[in-house]
Amino acid sequence: MKVSSTGITNVARTMEVSSPSSITKSPPKTPELNPSKLEPNDQMLEQFQKMIEFVMRLLEMLIEGAKANSAAATKALSNGLGGSGGVSNEFLWKPSSEKNGNLVVLLPSNLTGKVSGIEVKAPNGRTIEGGKFSGVHNGGREHFRFSKPGASFPAGSEVHIHLKDGNTKVIQIANPGSRVTK
Repeated sequence: MKVSSTGITNVARTMEVSSPSSITKSPPKTPELNPSKLEPNDQMLEQFQKMIEFVMRLLEMLIEGAKANSAAATKALSNGLGGSGGVSNEFLWKPSSEKNGNLVVLLPSNLTGKVSGIEVKAPNGRTIEGGKFSGVHNGGREHFRFSKPGASFPAGSEVHIHLKDGNTKVIQIANPGSRVTK
């Protein structure tokens, strides 16, 4: 191990020897900083300017990204492609819900508050099951849940939406195992 005399001198400056048997370090001296006495130099100003330019570029990218995402989301939602949790004003037969894997039917928001109940009927008109109201979600749409997956209903089933005014809307489901929007 090679030790320079400068290194020894520096160590000696930071150490205080009280006796040959005990060597203790003196506490490090911290320079007193007075912000009013600090004057920026050209290098500091240049670095600060670069930092401001960098932050401005980041903000521009964030704003452009937000605009693009907002436009894409608006287009998807207006086309009824909101996906899980999306907003749409369409009827949705969802054969396998995330909650329990069973059928859930979402009604258009313009029917919210106007529905007395829904049921799925077989092609022969026999009622297979009535939907259980589970709340209003996804943009003000009433949800009705069923006890089995949509694929277990026969092809050609019909959803009967009973309105409080006495009318009934009927929607045909050709392939109950597939997602259907109308």
